[in-house]
Amino acid sequence: MPHRPAVALALAVFATCGAAPPAFAQAAEAPVAPVLKVSGYDRVRVMSNLNFDLDSGAVSDNWLFFSDIRSWLGLEAAWDRMKVVASADLAGSDFDEGAVMGFDNPARQRPFQVMMRHLYLDYSVPEIGLGATLGRQPARLGNGIVSAINRDALRFTKSLGDLGPMTKSGLAAIIARGAKGNTLWPDHVPAPPAAVTVQKGMSGGVQGASVTNDPDGSWHELDTYVLAYNAAPLGNRLQAFFVQQIDTSQAAVYPSKRYLDLNGDATFGPLKLGAEGIWLSGVGPAGASGKRPDLRSYALYGTATYTLGLLDLGLVLGRGGGDNDPTDTTNNGFQSLFIDEQSLAFNHLFGDDLHGFDGQDSGIARGSGLNNVTFVQPNVVVRFAPDLTGTISYTYHLASAAQKAGSGVLGTTATANPALTSDIGQEVDARLAWKLGATTLYGAASTFVPGEIFPKTGLANAAHKLEVGTEVRF
Repeated sequence: MPHRPAVALALAVFATCGAAPPAFAQAAEAPVAPVLKVSGYDRVRVMSNLNFDLDSGAVSDNWLFFSDIRSWLGLEAAWDRMKVVASADLAGSDFDEGAVMGFDNPARQRPFQVMMRHLYLDYSVPEIGLGATLGRQPARLGNGIVSAINRDALRFTKSLGDLGPMTKSGLAAIIARGAKGNTLWPDHVPAPPAAVTVQKGMSGGVQGASVTNDPDGSWHELDTYVLAYNAAPLGNRLQAFFVQQIDTSQAAVYPSKRYLDLNGDATFGPLKLGAEGIWLSGVGPAGASGKRPDLRSYALYGTATYTLGLLDLGLVLGRGGGDNDPTDTTNNGFQSLFIDEQSLAFNHLFGDDLHGFDGQDSGIARGSGLNNVTFVQPNVVVRFAPDLTGTISYTYHLASAAQKAGSGVLGTTATANPALTSDIGQEVDARLAWKLGATTLYGAASTFVPGEIFPKTGLANAAHKLEVGTEVRF
């Protein structure tokens, strides 16, 4: 079970500070009086991680013990048809989960960095079902497999009302800003003959030598456009969306990806079902030959939960496409849209740390932990008391496309073993949470036993994760 809370065109549910905001396809109702809300979140935890480098070329017995803090403070102000939402990260961010507590050296304390998490303006015209949102805003789509984290975006929504059984129908159009070839306005200058790229800031100084501008100094961007439809048939949830990512760089340094997605969930008495299907196409960044590889992949995700008294009996299934031939011109491995720490984590260790955003060589190539992964996960939630719950799950992982034994889940580790295997490994997760008003005390433990796909060096035979912490929300 996951432990997390768990111009473009898009449909999503935007998480505002403290309150669940309207979906992309739904226009917010204008308040009749001024409203001011303050919200916040604070989590302090102690972590113990062992052997988190299983999927690397240098496996070792690696043990880490640390504490960190994750904190943000939000303010929401609404008046008439307008709403402004601001949320600042006080410790950690949506990209790194937490700021490590302690000292860099005896002379000073490790600093916290305050950053804007959300800052957006929302304007609604409920009489005709129109709405617009501009700024850094949550951008979760479906179950968070394609996109989850906040993005700088412009969003337009149009409520369509009830279309037969498709109640609360709506459309949304959004542009989400991505990477930019020139990060310092307004200067973008040609590179000198001895360098590929140079950035020139407003002061005239060189700002770095990484690949950012095209050789002729022209501007380029990586923007994402989404068109989405949202509805609530028979009181359930249905979402369909199309995503187009466009790379305008001359050197083809970014991917251009397309997603078709259909997702939803439904409740039938004690039985809750959820599903998501995703098709990925497009082209990747140009390789050494200058040619772009074709992207052709998919992801499937499904959940079922049956409530029986004090028990929730669950089953989670997932599968992401995999590539067993990195030398051809087609990449069949599933990728997420952005590098996204808040994406789907289907379990506490492998799907979050080993093969997710936090994993070795983290990035879109390990999209939501589903790249070349098929998994089956039965789980049980026990409500010992109204505010005391326990969860235990078992996950069995297989490679969607078999790799050489010892080469890792994506086949990126050199190995002399020609035998193919799909055995990724098994994981057991347990979590206990006690809610005391706005405070939650929790503890979690996970063990991942690697299969034949991981290197066998006599070290790091299993990975372990222990976490104890407290969360406060207001």
